[in-house]
Amino acid sequence: MIEIPEWLYSSEQGRELDRRAAGIPGYEEGHLMQLAGIASFRSLQALWPGIRSLAVCCGPGNNGGDGYVVAGLAATHGLQVYLIGFGEPKTPDAKRAHRYALASGVSVMSFHPDVLLGAEVVVDAILGTGFKHPLGGQILEGIRAINASGKPVLSLDVPSGLDSDTGEVAKDAVGATATISFICLNPGIVTGNGPDRCGRVLFDSLQVPET
Repeated sequence: MIEIPEWLYSSEQGRELDRRAAGIPGYEEGHLMQLAGIASFRSLQALWPGIRSLAVCCGPGNNGGDGYVVAGLAATHGLQVYLIGFGEPKTPDAKRAHRYALASGVSVMSFHPDVLLGAEVVVDAILGTGFKHPLGGQILEGIRAINASGKPVLSLDVPSGLDSDTGEVAKDAVGATATISFICLNPGIVTGNGPDRCGRVLFDSLQVPET
């Protein structure tokens, strides 16, 4: 982890930084997602040393892809991984990360609140910075189950259900113990409900230049 940046970027500006990074030699074909997953797993090890079990909740987008990388890394390091999928991966990078998790020996299971009981820590990789729609269905149920579990939570990018631009909460949002942001920091993390929902804020630039 490095020093928290002074400048804030909207979710759209952050996506533009992602697109630019994809043109940097060595950053193609899911490399950023791999780096984000590695940074997240290292944060887990630093925050909760000695953990033996982990629940990773993955949505269908690239945020979920980051979670799949974490799940694969955790499995290769000998952790018991409960990998919970909230929809099939939709983006090429997320599909690639999903295959990596499966190749690492992790099985994807459907959501049920009891799945969280066996885990010491929960990784929230359901909804990322692009979330703008009303919550409902299984995702809302999952967010509420995470909060009700009482487990420590590491959210990737932003707690699921929190608007990364405004800090507003839809029907509910994950209350994270810590949140790790990548490449840039969004306003919603430090405004509105952000500080209450994000917990400790961590940051990793993934070595991507801001300009």
